[in-house]
Amino acid sequence: MPDIQTTVESFMLKASQPSEITAKFRGTDQEHLYMELVTEEYTELLEAFRNKDIVETADAVADLVWVLVGLASTLGIPFDPVWNEVKRSNESKVTDGKLLKNVKTGKVMKPDTYSAPDLEAILFDVS
Repeated sequence: MPDIQTTVESFMLKASQPSEITAKFRGTDQEHLYMELVTEEYTELLEAFRNKDIVETADAVADLVWVLVGLASTLGIPFDPVWNEVKRSNESKVTDGKLLKNVKTGKVMKPDTYSAPDLEAILFDVS
């Protein structure tokens, strides 16, 4: 089964939307289209969530992921390597099998073990 970015890029190709291999902003109409789609899908997600409509929420979540990956492809961002690096970074927040959370907000905190994601190495091949 192809990864999510390959699936989205195959769809983009059918829509005559090019995907890029170099990460950068190009100022294209397609970039702006994807940002509009992200806003549209996020708005649909908010509405579905507020209405407690689990089916529409699931649809909006999947659509939002789809357009975010489309935006990544439009900008030449390799989604899987970026995802894996952010995952590695998030996992560095685990200390002794636990996460430290802010009591008031529930947000996971960054302990001394935290290591920020090195996305420049992925995007610009600086190793």
